[in-house]
Amino acid sequence: MERNVQAIIDEIVNSLRKESDEDYCGLWQIEVQLREAGIPSSNRQDIALRIIRVILEPGDIIPGQFDAGVFHPWSTSADEAIARIRREWDCLGRMPDIGEIVWFMKP
Repeated sequence: MERNVQAIIDEIVNSLRKESDEDYCGLWQIEVQLREAGIPSSNRQDIALRIIRVILEPGDIIPGQFDAGVFHPWSTSADEAIARIRREWDCLGRMPDIGEIVWFMKP
């Protein structure tokens, strides 16, 4: 199973990197791709956070949020961003929808 999960993670990471070349990406996109890959909802948050770590740690993609149409990057480390995403996701109490919690972009 872990081998399949790693292949799914790699595929989603590559997808997000390509998407971020042209546009912003969001947490909901990760969740949708995990769902479409057959990952049970009980595992999606943990796997999504693994994916986020992979895209954030090199620093070529940054997290943030939009306010009045302007992207505001978070001034946090990857660990801090992941902790914030987990906390906000837990508070949300469901899978994130479009625009909720975090967006990702190339700096």
